[in-house]
Amino acid sequence: MLVGVLSVAAALAASHLVAGLIDATASPLVAVGNAVRDLSPPAVTEYAIGSRGDWKAPLQFGGVAVALLVVAAIAGLLARRRVPPIPHGATGWHSSQFTGCDQG
Repeated sequence: MLVGVLSVAAALAASHLVAGLIDATASPLVAVGNAVRDLSPPAVTEYAIGSRGDWKAPLQFGGVAVALLVVAAIAGLLARRRVPPIPHGATGWHSSQFTGCDQG
């Protein structure tokens, strides 16, 4: 779980750095936040604008960041499931076929 969260945090930090060098509106949080706003029903958007006022943007970006961290935590938990190792010889290939050694 921690690995997933840290990897998303590192990716977001790197993308913000690149976005700051190129264009501030290219930030992934800004892009996802704008997409969420555009895909939301107009009534929800109007309610959020009217009731939140100046806190609209920080709450929106905070919500997107929390959602990304939750998805990252779930991805980290799913990545913890280990695939059982393949038994020697189960693939039909043997290491001697690649090294040039004969088994005798």
